[in-house]
Amino acid sequence: MAVKNFTIPSSFLNLYFGNYQSVFNGDFDWNREDFVKALSQRVGFKKERVWNLTLKSYEGYLFEAQKKFNSNKPFINPVGFRGGRNRRHGLRFCPYCLREEEYFRKEWRLTFSTACVKHKVFLLDRCPECGEPLTIQKWKPDKFHFHCWKCGFEFMNAKAEEVPKESKGIEAIRLLYEILKKGYFEFEDRVYYSIAYFKVLEHFTKVVYNWQKRNWGSIRIEEENIGVRLDKKKKRLYYDAPIKVQYILFTVITDILSSKENLEKFIVDNKLKKTELTRDFRDYPFWYKKFVDKYSDKGYAPTLREIEEAVKYLRKRGLKINWINLRKITGRFLDSRKRRDVNFFFDEKQIQG
Repeated sequence: MAVKNFTIPSSFLNLYFGNYQSVFNGDFDWNREDFVKALSQRVGFKKERVWNLTLKSYEGYLFEAQKKFNSNKPFINPVGFRGGRNRRHGLRFCPYCLREEEYFRKEWRLTFSTACVKHKVFLLDRCPECGEPLTIQKWKPDKFHFHCWKCGFEFMNAKAEEVPKESKGIEAIRLLYEILKKGYFEFEDRVYYSIAYFKVLEHFTKVVYNWQKRNWGSIRIEEENIGVRLDKKKKRLYYDAPIKVQYILFTVITDILSSKENLEKFIVDNKLKKTELTRDFRDYPFWYKKFVDKYSDKGYAPTLREIEEAVKYLRKRGLKINWINLRKITGRFLDSRKRRDVNFFFDEKQIQG
C-alpha cells in the first residue's frame, strides 16, 4: 500500500496512522486489535477481512487461543525482531509468486510452508545476494519492489530451486493447507477439528527430529530425493532447522499420520511407549488417545495368585522374599506402594521393600 502511494512504509504509517508507529517495532504479522480496526476503517474493508490477514486468524485452527498475547505459537516461524530488523529467517517467499502478485502470503510464515505448491520450488528465507534475513518493513527510498534492506536486491528477481518430481513433499504441503483451511480432517471415517491434527503433528516433530525415532522407509527416500539428511541436533527445535530439513520432516510425518496402519507401524517399528507418545502433551486429542492407550507402558499386571506362586518359589529355593526378587520372578515392575494387596497373603515382615 505504501509503495503504491510512492512512499516508504514507515512514512506512510506515520502519515495515515500517526498513533501506531510501534506496529513495525516487532513481528507485524501479529497486529493489535486496535490497529486492525483502524486499518479496516481507512481502507474500507470489514474488520474480519483485515483480521484474516494476520497470523492471529489461525487461532482455533492451528493453535489454541490465548488471552495473553504470545507470538511463540506452533508452526509459526519466529522472526526474532530486535534492533530495528529481523534476526531470524522467519519470513519466506517464492520469487515467481512475487512476480505475479507482489505481496507476502500469510501461509509463508508457516513452518511447513517449505515449498511453493503452485510453482513447485523451494521457498527462500533469506536474501539470495547477501544472506541477510528478510525485513520487508525496512525500505530504501529509491526502491519500488520488495528488496533486501541491506544490499538492495529485489526479491522478485531471485531464482528458486525446483522440488524433485519424485518427492511427495508438495502433496504433503497441500494436504496441510487443506486441513488448515477447512478446519477439520478425516481419520478412520470420522471427522475431527484441525487443531487436533496439528497438536499431534507438532508432537511427532519432536519424536522424529529431536528424539530421532527414524525407522521409517520414506525418510531414506526423501533424503535421497532432496539430497540432504535429517541432522542429529537433538536440542534444536524444528522451526530452526534448514528449509530442506523441514521439508523432509513434514513430508515424513504427514505420511506417518496418513492412516491407522501407518501410525501403528511407526509406533511398533520404533518401539514407542506411552511416555514417548504423550510426553509434553497438556492433553492429547481423542482420535490419538486410542493409540496411546494401546501402547501403554503399564502392560500386564500379575494377579495375586501369580504373586503367591512366586513367593512359594522363592521360599522353596531359599531366596529372600522381597520386592526385588518378586519383580525378577514375575518379569514386571511391582510398586510396593500400590500393591498392598500382596500383604493380604503374606506376612509384611517377610516381604521387605
